Amino acid sequence: MTNKTINISEIEPKTTTHGSIYEWSRQKITDKLDGEKLGASIYELPPGKRAFVYHFHHANEELFFVLEGNGTVRTPEGNQEITEGDFFVAVTGKEGAHQIINNSDEPLRYLAVSTMIEPEVVEYEDSEKVFVMAGAAPGGDKDRRDLNLIFKQADATDYWDGEPE
Repeated sequence: MTNKTINISEIEPKTTTHGSIYEWSRQKITDKLDGEKLGASIYELPPGKRAFVYHFHHANEELFFVLEGNGTVRTPEGNQEITEGDFFVAVTGKEGAHQIINNSDEPLRYLAVSTMIEPEVVEYEDSEKVFVMAGAAPGGDKDRRDLNLIFKQADATDYWDGEPE
């Protein structure tokens, strides 16, 4: 792999929507640069929308930098206002739980940088779900995943369940 550069105008945004409150456009930077150990994307949230559900990672840290606009980041300490020029970090574990919300009347653009560690476990406290993945980290190539499971914590079973006695 060689070092190379790319201009953001060369990266086509992909829009994701779910229901009436989740919508974002994403430009995956490191895919175009052949990055392996860091992930980076530019996100844009329309007014009134959220990116992803409230969650935390067990393996990966994330760094966010607000490029334009303002909004809120939901954390275990409560909602914190974010505005252009702000950095914040989501560490691993429950203390790093986060969700970005654009509660303004203008688009919110931010850079997200992540370590790309796998396997990874992501927890969603509001819905009591767990996401387990191996083969590609969050944001990585889903086709490379050997394991890609989302389940309710209530569905957990005992270690010996189903094993011969």
